[in-house]
Amino acid sequence: MEAREEIECLKVKVERLHEHLKGVEQKNARLKREVRHMQQKAEVFNIQIYATGLIVHCTGCTIGGPANYEGLTEDKVQEVEHIAHRLRVWWRQYQWRLAKGLPRERD
Repeated sequence: MEAREEIECLKVKVERLHEHLKGVEQKNARLKREVRHMQQKAEVFNIQIYATGLIVHCTGCTIGGPANYEGLTEDKVQEVEHIAHRLRVWWRQYQWRLAKGLPRERD
């Protein structure tokens, strides 16, 4: 009888370990998705930082472009255009608010 009880106890422990393993695998899959999402966001953010740097650099450059074209891609140029457009929209709205005597956004 003792051997059978011990076997049953071990079966229960194995079942619990399988359930725990399944939960760990699910958590691992969720964390992988989160990491992948954060990596994608970081890539976009890095492109935006690079693009913003290009805007700042190009406005002060005598030849009108970056000194080092290495790594410059169509995506980065489009991001520069997107950031510049957002800045222009914000500036127009800011000027309109000032002209109307309205408080600035953060006032």
